[in-house]
Amino acid sequence: MTPQDIEYLLIEPTTYCNAKCPHCPRYDSQGFLRIQQLDHLMLDAFTNKLDPKKLSNLKVVAFEGDHGDPAMSPNLLDLVSFFNFATVVRVTTNGSIRTPDWWGQMAKIPNLQVIFSIDGLEDTNHIYRVGLEFDRIMKNAQSFIDAGGQAIWKCIIFKHNQHQIEEITKRSEKMGFAQVSFTQAIQSRFQGRNTWPVMVEGKYSHDLGLSDLKQAPHVYNKTHKSLDVLYQPPDKLFWNSDLDSKKLCTWSRKKKFYINFQGHFLPCCMFSDHTHMQTSKTDLLLNMLGGDFDTISLYHHTLEEILQGDFYNHVLEDSLKSDNSMHPTCADQCQKSISTLRLNQSVV
Repeated sequence: MTPQDIEYLLIEPTTYCNAKCPHCPRYDSQGFLRIQQLDHLMLDAFTNKLDPKKLSNLKVVAFEGDHGDPAMSPNLLDLVSFFNFATVVRVTTNGSIRTPDWWGQMAKIPNLQVIFSIDGLEDTNHIYRVGLEFDRIMKNAQSFIDAGGQAIWKCIIFKHNQHQIEEITKRSEKMGFAQVSFTQAIQSRFQGRNTWPVMVEGKYSHDLGLSDLKQAPHVYNKTHKSLDVLYQPPDKLFWNSDLDSKKLCTWSRKKKFYINFQGHFLPCCMFSDHTHMQTSKTDLLLNMLGGDFDTISLYHHTLEEILQGDFYNHVLEDSLKSDNSMHPTCADQCQKSISTLRLNQSVV
């Protein structure tokens, strides 16, 4: 595998966040912080480690947060600017962090799209985005747009905001958002319930309810103006390229990889917890890496060295050749699709 094989990079630049959203991996079910390491990704992980000339097929770089909001990173402007050679760079944020002037500065980066995760209006956004100021979000977004930035309004639909789809669409167009995208809340996170009790530091706050709308694609994704690269909802997240038919790993098959806040170059975002929290799957991943997370660290190795190492050269793919040998994270997330890929490859 080489850097030229990569078309999509998903990067988590920080584990800091100012919100207390229920279902977020930052918090346990009682609303207590479960992150054991608060840190920011440094530009050193990219400088002299990622060669733009060798990343010649890189199309999308997405700064997102499983455990933090990218805008909390003091290095975000530098990190985003580093990828000025990619077709498009995306930053996903709750929008309440930083100042309008700062967002105006972000808008000057030419290949940047910012996805503002705003789940409702004045009376509803805070129900899921706990602790955020709606007016501050609107001012930041408007400043980014007025300065020439390409902005996308992404809204998760719950019971409490499902009646606001039309109003959100109209407001997003009036403000100058390039696109508005709606997606249903993930049902599995409700664990079989229609409502979920929101806990904040051990105290009950309110209930969160699943939407009862039937999803209709033509309702949930509307483009107001031309975009350099159209944003796709989460269920269509991968870049629409030719698949690497030789790969069993579903992310590498789609030429997509993940860099976490520690600078680890990982097969997908589902592995990140095992590198900074001691989980039941940490030692199994370490064993696959030869006992040292530094073997996949961009602070210690160039991207080429990591991709040519044992893990990406054969260990990962070899582990996927059997249900008995694959890492539990792969089995939990992708076993069905990997088994189908194995079957298809054997037929060919």
